[in-house]
Amino acid sequence: MCFFLASGSVRAEQPVDKTAAEPVIEALMGQWEGTGTVFGKAVDEKQVWTWTLGGQFIEMRGERSISTDNGIAKGELLLLLKPEGPGFRGVFLNSVGAMDTMTGSQEGMSLTLFQERGLTPGGGDARPVLRGVLQIEGDKATLTLSEAPCGRADDCDESAEWTGVGELVMTRVQ
Repeated sequence: MCFFLASGSVRAEQPVDKTAAEPVIEALMGQWEGTGTVFGKAVDEKQVWTWTLGGQFIEMRGERSISTDNGIAKGELLLLLKPEGPGFRGVFLNSVGAMDTMTGSQEGMSLTLFQERGLTPGGGDARPVLRGVLQIEGDKATLTLSEAPCGRADDCDESAEWTGVGELVMTRVQ
């Protein structure tokens, strides 16, 4: 016979003040489709942005098709963000097995997110490897991606410039 014990505090769900995430997050809510290039490869992407888990988190679920030398590679994306004042923290996962921490901020209709890699997610040893700047203008969203000066290398000159690696232009579908 096997027993599982769980402990923890139970508390009433607290409503989230979503105004801290406006206007850029509220403008993102819904379905988007777009095309562009990432690391020199053609990309088609679909995204759905919603509030989830009682409005405590922002969820983006996506599907991405990338042109490769061997044809089209398809995959799924999941981004969960927790609004914290003018900033965010969260996690990015994909169907290839990536699990990276995310941090970010918002300003006007622009959202800047940093994808981090490290030994311990959120443990202080993570460092940014990719930066995404998402700019929304009505029913159009442009995501500009840059790679950190070190790329994904462990030893490098951290003072070097970020390098542009792609752009994705999306339009609201719903």
